Amino acid sequence: MSSYQDVFLVPRFFKGTSRSEIDVSAKFLGKEFRLPVVPSNMSSVIDEEIARFLSFNDYFYVMHRFFPEPDGNLKLVRRMNSELWPTTSISVGVKEEDKNLIRSIAKEKLSIDYITVDIAHGHSQLMKNMIWIIKEYLPSVKIIAGNVCSGEGSNDLMQWGADCVKIGIAQGGACSTYGKTGFGVGMPETIMSVYEKARNHKFPMIIDGGVRTNGDIAKALVLGMDAPIMIDNGDFKINYPEIMVMAGSLFARCSDSPAETDEYGQKNYFGSASARQKGHNKNVEGFEIKLQNNGMTFKEKLSEIEQDLQSAVSYSGGNCLQSLSNVDYF
Repeated sequence: MSSYQDVFLVPRFFKGTSRSEIDVSAKFLGKEFRLPVVPSNMSSVIDEEIARFLSFNDYFYVMHRFFPEPDGNLKLVRRMNSELWPTTSISVGVKEEDKNLIRSIAKEKLSIDYITVDIAHGHSQLMKNMIWIIKEYLPSVKIIAGNVCSGEGSNDLMQWGADCVKIGIAQGGACSTYGKTGFGVGMPETIMSVYEKARNHKFPMIIDGGVRTNGDIAKALVLGMDAPIMIDNGDFKINYPEIMVMAGSLFARCSDSPAETDEYGQKNYFGSASARQKGHNKNVEGFEIKLQNNGMTFKEKLSEIEQDLQSAVSYSGGNCLQSLSNVDYF
């Protein structure tokens, strides 16, 4: 399986004079955000305080679905509404309590912008049923569904009613799916294959897994925006896909992340399918690892990523994210 470390981007002529003037904002599912980057929806990466900061500062986020109390997710949505969060974005699974959550949100007429149906194997009947339930009770919500790693799986999720597909299986730094099951596809291959079943458009996607450095974010964007479809009612028009790149360990390393800090100053990062998260040892497909604290807050890390993306765009020869679609790579 290949990784982002096997991908090399070729620089192009840049006629600009200042990288700081480059626009790296991203339009995604009806809104515009400061970056095309989203922290992983894992309990060792994001919590309510971080989610609140991201919402009020125009960053996209997906809150995790792991709460100690049964109605924790519903209580969070209530607080989001009472505090008037600019963006409300949560995760759900496919169990009965998740279906009841959807019914409760609808019954209480709570506002929610995005719901991510987040399960290990997204190309499944359980996912199909959950998408239908959300569409029945909350028809205006944007549905993000995943994870899958094939064009067939991505296309099916879109046909079932998803507004965005989350791609990537067995690529997370704390994921053991590949070793446990043998299933999984390298992220470069995954990104390049998800549109193979698309007919006349490139649907929105979140690229999830395999990001180890800030440069990997640029590589993911280049691969995802490669050869944009150019069809618009019979007339040729460039149609760039909407993409977010999800990163876990980059943010778990932050000093103010919810990942616990041990006696040596390291951060404890664990997968959503790990025994630590599940609370038992059945069907475990994740583990816990130690990460070096990067000494930065979430705010500082986001600023660093913004600057590095601006530099990446300058190497692409342009002045906005779409310029990455013109980059040659090998």
